[in-house]
Amino acid sequence: MNIKDLSIKTKILTGALLLVLITCGFGMLSKLYIGKVSDSLFGITDNNGKAVEYATGVERMALSTIMEEKNYLLQEKDEVHQRAEQNVKELMGFLDKVDTVAKQYKNTELLEQSKTAREGTAQYADKYRAGVAALKANKQSVAEMVENGNTVANAADIMLKKQVNNYSEAMKKGLSAQELDQFVQRYIITTNIYIKAMQIMRAEKEEVNYKDRVAWKKMEVLLPELMDLYDDLQKIVVKEDEIKLITDARNGTRNYTESAKSWIENDNKLKAILADMASLGSNVIKQAQDAEAAGYAQLGNARTEAEQLVSDANKIIIGTIILAIVLGVIIALFLASMITKPIILGVKFAESLSEGDLTAQIDIDQKDEIGVLANALQTMRDQLSSVVQQVRTNSDALGSASQEISATAQSISQSATEQASGVEETTASIEELSASVKQNADNAKVTNSMATTAAEEAANGGQAVKRTVEAMKEIADKIGLIEDIAYKTNLLSLNAAIEAARAGEHGKGFTVVAAEVRKLAENSRVTAQEINSLAKNSVKIAEDAGILLEKMVPNIQKTADLVEEITASSEEQAQGIGQISDAVGQLDKAAQQNASGSEQLAATAEELSGQAMQLQQVMAFFKVGDR
Repeated sequence: MNIKDLSIKTKILTGALLLVLITCGFGMLSKLYIGKVSDSLFGITDNNGKAVEYATGVERMALSTIMEEKNYLLQEKDEVHQRAEQNVKELMGFLDKVDTVAKQYKNTELLEQSKTAREGTAQYADKYRAGVAALKANKQSVAEMVENGNTVANAADIMLKKQVNNYSEAMKKGLSAQELDQFVQRYIITTNIYIKAMQIMRAEKEEVNYKDRVAWKKMEVLLPELMDLYDDLQKIVVKEDEIKLITDARNGTRNYTESAKSWIENDNKLKAILADMASLGSNVIKQAQDAEAAGYAQLGNARTEAEQLVSDANKIIIGTIILAIVLGVIIALFLASMITKPIILGVKFAESLSEGDLTAQIDIDQKDEIGVLANALQTMRDQLSSVVQQVRTNSDALGSASQEISATAQSISQSATEQASGVEETTASIEELSASVKQNADNAKVTNSMATTAAEEAANGGQAVKRTVEAMKEIADKIGLIEDIAYKTNLLSLNAAIEAARAGEHGKGFTVVAAEVRKLAENSRVTAQEINSLAKNSVKIAEDAGILLEKMVPNIQKTADLVEEITASSEEQAQGIGQISDAVGQLDKAAQQNASGSEQLAATAEELSGQAMQLQQVMAFFKVGDR
């Protein structure tokens, strides 16, 4: 299989795999040397470093133990002794750790040093314990010396008081000078005993403090002298109690002397012990320091070995890096050549296409992704050429169509303008109609109000007519009464005339009066009849008027209702006309928008025509087979 036919992925993965293999080899080699360096470093830290650490711990504990020893010599406290014992245990613990490290790494020199230090530590501990015992014995001896010294001092003090008392009694008794001289001699010897005892005790304190044996030498002279003074005093003392005091003082002095000798002996031993302890402590510290020095020396050797390993590892790593770089560059150049060469051909082909040359060809004979891309580019060129030709044809047709659209848009724009003008006129007419309808509605409201008022007045008139009819009926009744009275008056006047006629001459005047009364009654009757007739006619007329008014009231009421309905209808018409006016206004806006849209359409059509021409010019950029 030709390597050119491999996919780019396979080529890149192959190159990367080679680099990975080189890197793995480099990593394995690095791991090998890093392991050696690590072992060396662990040797430094686990062996030499720990050995130095533990040796330092031994030295530290040795110094701390010596310090506690000094503290005990100064303070003589049990807690100081316990701390020193604890330091010895910790020192032994560090030596155990040193032995463990030395055995693990087979460090015989360190084992020997640890053994020597362990022996020295054990001897030091024994000496320290012996020194502690000697110090405690000395402390006991000092206590005994103090006790015995106090016994001697107390006996001397009592003896002095007795001698003073005896001398006073002798003086009172008037003894002779020779007898008094014996009292004086006893007093002098007793005083010397007290002074010697004080001198010895002071020398004891000096010796205990300075331990230089200067005070002890004084004590060695003073103690026999004190014993001689006891002998001298006993020779001249005769009382039993005084002899007993001398005996107690002599015994106390002997015991004091023994305690002092014991203290000196223990102190000499302690000095020897301290000298041995100092030597042993120095040896232990020296062994620890030697172990530290050996550890540091081994640290230096291990560091030198580690540095050599690091140097060798660096050389191998650098060599491997250089080899990896060289091989990587070779592989990269080879792969780059295989990948970029056909890509360059593809780029040139794409540049030809970008310049509008659709007649360019690309010749890449390989089956990888670049070959597939080249075939796709070739197919794209063919299809693009076909598209360009089709676009050219369509752009020509688009130019013609855009011109037709422009003419049509101008016509539509003109029609829309005329329509907008008509709509404006319609809007004005509707506004006038709306005003008329509103006026009719207002008039109908006024008419409704008047009709309602007339109906109310007609109803009131009907009521008045009814009352008039009733009044006229009453008048007719009254007139009937008047007519009846006139009739009766006429009868009376007739009777009066008859009586006057019977009376003859005497009744002539009365006859005249009766005749006048009769005429008056007749006139009254006639007038009453006429009035009655007129009243009846008026009643009938009033009744007819009442009937007419009763008939008119419902009609007037109905008229008022109709006028009210007309008013409501007029208002509804006014609202409808208002809505029609709004709709016509919207229609006017729509007509204006149509006119504006038509103008924009015309402008767009012109712009489309221009863009069609530009598209034709752009398509002229491409070169195809037929052009």
